[in-house]
Amino acid sequence: MNYNIEDFQLDQDAFNELSGQASKVSKQDLNNQLMLIQEEVAEIAQGLRNDDLKEVLDGAIDTLFTTLGLIQKLRNKGVDVDKAMFLVAKNNLTKFTPREDVAIETVQYYEEQGVDVTMEYSDKYALFVIKDNNSKVRKPIDYKRVELDECIPEGVSLD
Repeated sequence: MNYNIEDFQLDQDAFNELSGQASKVSKQDLNNQLMLIQEEVAEIAQGLRNDDLKEVLDGAIDTLFTTLGLIQKLRNKGVDVDKAMFLVAKNNLTKFTPREDVAIETVQYYEEQGVDVTMEYSDKYALFVIKDNNSKVRKPIDYKRVELDECIPEGVSLD
């Protein structure tokens, strides 16, 4: 089978268009979509509690499906979702630093905050990775948050 995320998104888009949900972009409609996402995340949690891999898989795929539905609604509202995805993906990669001095200072910063972190070096990407005990990637001290204002046209809001 040669089915990928782009095919999945096309099928999701068709589902929402056929069901009449794609054009529903009010704040209430976005809240309704969020509730669907939360239901699917709860399914993942239940599957993990019950050691049910099938339930976890189903919840993960349904979470992606419903999240793409929210993305579709934002796109139909006029938000430049593609640009936002690009900016966020690029910004997320800046959570890894090529500079050892920054990595060391970042480790010291987190340790001063009482957060245990480890520093690893990725030979493949030539970057330092700082993670906490839960394997959450921690931002380096010189990290700058992404700005998405340019992805939202003038006059577009939740209302």
